[in-house]
Amino acid sequence: MESRAFWFMLINSIVICLGEEETVTIRRCESDLLSLNCSNHNTINVISANYGRTSSLYCPGPNSETRMNCIQDTSLQTVMKACQGEANCSIEASNSVFKDPCHGVYKYLEVNFTCEGVSCNSLNCDETTEVCVNGSTGVYCECAENYVRNEIGICEAISCLNSVGSCNETWERCEDNNPGISCVCSENYFRDSTGECAAITCSNSADSCNRTGERCADKSPGISCVCDDNFLRNSSGVCTAITCSNSAESCKGTGERCLDKSPGISCMCQDNYFRNSSGVCTNITCLNTDHMCDPITQMCEDLNPGTRCVCAEGYTKSIDDYCRPSSTEMTGDEITTETPGNKTECPSEVITIGGISLSFPLAKTGKEVNSVETCNVQLSQNQTLSIATRLCGDVWQEPILQNCFDVEKPEKQLDILLQLRITDANVGELSRSFALLTYQIGDITVQILELIIKYLAKIVSLGSSSFEVTDAVVGIVSIIMQVKEEILDQAEGVPSVIPLMEEQISNVHRNGQNYSQTQPDLDVSALQVPKFALEDDTTFISTYTTETADEELVQETSITVPSSVLPLVEKVYPNTSTVPVSFVTYQDPRLFRMDKNQVLDAQNVTDEYIGSYVISLTVELPNVTISKLPQNSPVIIRFSDVMLRKRENATRLEILCVYWKRTLESGEGEWSQSGCRSLSTGFENVTCSCDHLTSFAVLVRTYDEEGSDFHLALQLITVIGCIISVIGLSLSLICMIFLRTVRVKQQTHVHFNVCLALLGLYLSFLFGIGQADQPEMCRRMTSVIYFFCLSSMAWMSVEAFYIYKLIWKCKQHNIKHLIPVGIVFAWVMPGIAAVVIYFLDDTHDYDTERDYCFLHPGHVLLYGFLLELFILFLYNSIVFVLVSYRISCRKITVWNKEDRRQELSIRLKSTLLFWLLLGISWIFGFLATFEYPASIVFQIIFCALLSLQGFLMFYMLIVQNPEMKNSLSSVSTLRIQSTSLQLGTRSSAAIYTKKPPQQELASSVDQINDHKTYV
Repeated sequence: MESRAFWFMLINSIVICLGEEETVTIRRCESDLLSLNCSNHNTINVISANYGRTSSLYCPGPNSETRMNCIQDTSLQTVMKACQGEANCSIEASNSVFKDPCHGVYKYLEVNFTCEGVSCNSLNCDETTEVCVNGSTGVYCECAENYVRNEIGICEAISCLNSVGSCNETWERCEDNNPGISCVCSENYFRDSTGECAAITCSNSADSCNRTGERCADKSPGISCVCDDNFLRNSSGVCTAITCSNSAESCKGTGERCLDKSPGISCMCQDNYFRNSSGVCTNITCLNTDHMCDPITQMCEDLNPGTRCVCAEGYTKSIDDYCRPSSTEMTGDEITTETPGNKTECPSEVITIGGISLSFPLAKTGKEVNSVETCNVQLSQNQTLSIATRLCGDVWQEPILQNCFDVEKPEKQLDILLQLRITDANVGELSRSFALLTYQIGDITVQILELIIKYLAKIVSLGSSSFEVTDAVVGIVSIIMQVKEEILDQAEGVPSVIPLMEEQISNVHRNGQNYSQTQPDLDVSALQVPKFALEDDTTFISTYTTETADEELVQETSITVPSSVLPLVEKVYPNTSTVPVSFVTYQDPRLFRMDKNQVLDAQNVTDEYIGSYVISLTVELPNVTISKLPQNSPVIIRFSDVMLRKRENATRLEILCVYWKRTLESGEGEWSQSGCRSLSTGFENVTCSCDHLTSFAVLVRTYDEEGSDFHLALQLITVIGCIISVIGLSLSLICMIFLRTVRVKQQTHVHFNVCLALLGLYLSFLFGIGQADQPEMCRRMTSVIYFFCLSSMAWMSVEAFYIYKLIWKCKQHNIKHLIPVGIVFAWVMPGIAAVVIYFLDDTHDYDTERDYCFLHPGHVLLYGFLLELFILFLYNSIVFVLVSYRISCRKITVWNKEDRRQELSIRLKSTLLFWLLLGISWIFGFLATFEYPASIVFQIIFCALLSLQGFLMFYMLIVQNPEMKNSLSSVSTLRIQSTSLQLGTRSSAAIYTKKPPQQELASSVDQINDHKTYV
């Protein structure tokens, strides 16, 4: 018992000592109530407890001083059961609670405890509806996500019933997620990028209503897919073209008949009816029409409807259907039969003039009829309102257009058109009026052309798929193609004409029907090609007639689409049955406007022009791009009758296959060779191969042969010089590697790296510069050439630093860390730059547009190569000037005339060596870039010095280096020693002990400022 009292007191002492500020001790005498309290969301942590007596200091009473070892073993468990983890508690110090551990002794209850923060384990939060939160105010249970505490304190699931007002009732609705809710956009609304519900409109729902014959209409909010003009929705909900067969209720007026226009219909008057000024078909009578009866022998008779000519009184119809006097008799020999030259009527016909479709009804021979189409009432000054009249002779004669507009003031008429609001209902009529006005303008000025282009853009922007609108657009573009070149150059918006027509052709594809239109300078076809037709190579042909002095020649231009196109289509549209294709032939390239910022990238070119028609083929499917086709399955384009012409100073022609590459949003671009090559260039017939679909043509370039010969000579000098330099550098590297006496020197290490970088430059130049016909290989070789070019110049800068330290700073010993730093500066950094250049210089530029593989003119060449090269060159030039000054201005120490001459010669050789080592030859390269007569001389000097730099370095570093000569001589001596050791020793001694006077002089010059080394 005494032992247990001792351990209880020891534990209490340790607890109190360890946490004297945190541990609380409370005692209550027997029969009293002991209370424990913790505040600030803390809970009670009972450390020890005893009901008994271990000290006489507390609660004096019976036997309180005689027995100090009264311990109740279960005291701690009893107190913890009542208080552990609680914020406050009370427990009575009595035998009834703890049992009597020592009879007759007055006892007390002693408890040691701490107040600790509440833990999640002690809170017992509901795992389903609550989460434990340890916040700044303590630990507590909070409702889980998608739960809320109700009025009785229980967390219940959030629902639409108990969260009224959470969603915006105007454009959102509430949906239960059990638990939680979601605010989803109401019908005809969608959630935009800002997270707000916005009304669905046609502008933000581009993919809606994209079926053939459909267009989008705003409902505010929401959209409605309605059928295009001349389309109606059938029982299956699909918009189909309106035809006479599915529009039985149309054209039911008296005397009307239906005429299919594909799509749409036209209500025309039946035979023997005409449309009066009120637009109603009226029975033709003798009174309301100009009959064709002979005024002498015939008279008009009403047939109701229609009229006929009968013989007048006193005349009788003979067997030849002519009215002759009753007394005249016809013999059989006088009877004539009907021939094509005297047929009685012309059939109804629809023709297109200048993008205007004109319908003419059935007419009798000799009768002039009006077109069904009428002038626009808002613009017309012609009271008859018919666009054209046409005479039926033996055959239909050419139509005569009426003066629907005041063509003397076309600007005013165009302004009126621009002010009229274009809608789906009137776009057909307005586009027809616009095309007619454009067709009738005699002289198109810059101002008129700009107004025409502006209104053309307005019509196309409506997105109508009507054939009538497309006819008008194609006709207007054809008229613009005939405008004078100087007008096209001055007017704004001309580059947008081709894109506008292409957009309208894309619109007409929504009809799902084939479309074709032929104009004097333009052929347009929008075709729905069956998918199975593209399983094999498919050829699209455009034919045209060329008139010569003797005959008319039929020429063909064609595009053959390979079967490899079909997988690209099926990848995006696997279930399509037809492929919409646009096929356009431009007989004049003048609307393909060149980007004014494009510079002609060819030397000695005296002229370049498009010598063929421009032929275009496009797959009109969103997200389908026909490009990068396999080399064994390209697009084949065949051109005939290519126009070839030379300028006076041109002596050579080059024929190039090109495509139109749009570079600006305005529509301007350039003729590019990327992905295209010529397969054959026979006389005026050219076959091209391209790896993509777009607009193709033949570009003809004329060259000045003299300039061409000059560049050929430069190329020859460069190649020969590079080969000689490769040999010289290879020998230099071999000597530096195998001659031990020079291999260990730091200057040799620097020379070695310079030679190695130059060797890499020459080899990559020889084998990589001409890989232009292989785009990916060309791109790689560009990075390799770039790397070695920058690295060689960087090592020359390291050489410059070394020479500067040697000559000016009198550093006779090795420069610390020179080679490791040089490797990082001249190998690693150019390597990183080459990798970056590989990804910055786009692949599509590495094509046959240029006959070399290197960085093309632009920011990458300027800031990624020339700037770095110029900085290194400038540094090397400064060092060269300083070193040359030090060498040339040093006092000559010999007085013998011959020795003085030799010393000056050696100084000049040293200066030349520094020139080569520091790459100062690049000065001629920079001078050659300027346009003046002397630039040709600088080009020749630059090519010669740069290509021969490797050989000259071999000559100066190896051949003319006395130290190298000694090392090579020692190698020869060692070989002689294998035959005669004594003779070899003498020879070796002679070599190393005796120097010729010239070598002694060279050594004295090289040891400038007492430096015993040869730079």
